[in-house]
Amino acid sequence: MLTTPERREVQALLAGRGHPVGAVDGKVGPRTRAAIRAYQAATGLPPDGYADAALLEHLRAAPSAAPLATPSTVP
Repeated sequence: MLTTPERREVQALLAGRGHPVGAVDGKVGPRTRAAIRAYQAATGLPPDGYADAALLEHLRAAPSAAPLATPSTVP
């Protein structure tokens, strides 16, 4: 079972990889579970929707989403 800070980390990592979780508050509600299932399905993990130690380790090891390109001005 993950601690509240670990659940917050799961939420933040999911959000950073393009899987919106709602509030990053450490509470695993319907939006967080849906984000977990989407991440699991996208990465070949069984989509069970559970925030556990294995998921947290997978998220920590996975590369983060590419940052959005910022427009530049060319003179």
